Amino acid sequence: MINSVYPHLRSHQRPQFPIPNPRISAVRIDFAAGGNNPSHVHPTVTEILYVLQGSLYVGWRLNVGIGNAAAFAAQSSQNPGMQQIAPALFGTDIHDRVLQKGFKINARTVNAIEALFAP
Repeated sequence: MINSVYPHLRSHQRPQFPIPNPRISAVRIDFAAGGNNPSHVHPTVTEILYVLQGSLYVGWRLNVGIGNAAAFAAQSSQNPGMQQIAPALFGTDIHDRVLQKGFKINARTVNAIEALFAP
């Protein structure tokens, strides 16, 4: 599956990547050079990520190597759910002053980031 929002990211999930246990989910993620998988959480599951190829800064899922990178992830649920962090913070009605203080950034920066996630 090619992600239209993040064209440098390609993921293969069930049924394209079958797994024997229906109580877990698995995904292979291919990163183009410089590509990243946006910061996110799976609030109801445990996840493990194994780098298959290349160099990833795993905490941010950022390809820091010269060429492509690939990783395999498994979650402890067939439907792990996902919440992207930036839209959850900057695409909502959280007061700008809270974001400024929480991230130690100025109002101009908050407004610029919020504009990226405006509906």
